[in-house]
Amino acid sequence: MADKWGDLPVVSNAFSADVFADEAIGFENINGTIRITFAVAKMAEPVPPSPVHMVSIGRLVIAPNGARNLAVQLFQFLKDQGFDPAPIEPGKPAN
Repeated sequence: MADKWGDLPVVSNAFSADVFADEAIGFENINGTIRITFAVAKMAEPVPPSPVHMVSIGRLVIAPNGARNLAVQLFQFLKDQGFDPAPIEPGKPAN
C-alpha cells in the first residue's frame, strides 16, 4: 500500500475488514453519489444439486470523482496484470 495519496498520508488499519464478492451487480447514481452493489453466488440448499442465487453482500457509496478515479486506476491495474478489460453487454457477466 502507498504511504501517500496525493499530498495526504495513508494510515494502515490492521483491523479493517476484507470483503469478498463474485460480481459487481448494480450501478446507480443516487443523490449525487455513485453506488456499486456487490454480490456472491450462494446455493439455496446445503446439498447439491441446488439452485444458485446471487446474494447482495454490500454496497460501495462513493463520490463521482472517487468513482472515476477507481475506474481509471482499476482499468490500469487490470491491464498491468494481463487482464485487458473489454466492453461487455449490459446484464451479462464478463467471463
